[in-house]
Amino acid sequence: MAAEELPQVFDRLWRGARARAGGGSGIGLAVVKELVTAHGGTVTAASGPGGVTRMIIRLPRTATRGGRPGPGAGALASAPDTPGGI
Repeated sequence: MAAEELPQVFDRLWRGARARAGGGSGIGLAVVKELVTAHGGTVTAASGPGGVTRMIIRLPRTATRGGRPGPGAGALASAPDTPGGI
């Protein structure tokens, strides 16, 4: 993704130049941002050499109990039959 497209990447219904040739509605990353924000996190996008795009999602850990992380701290929950474990 070109660096000049990054400011719009989380806008609803926005699609980058390369994505316009294919399918999709442009809603996916807007939904990701809403979900991450709702959980107290942040999501950013960065463009690197060769058009490589990096999405960085940061979520807060759950509250600690007695000095130990609470259940699920730092882990993704997934259904056992989900491909790739997510």
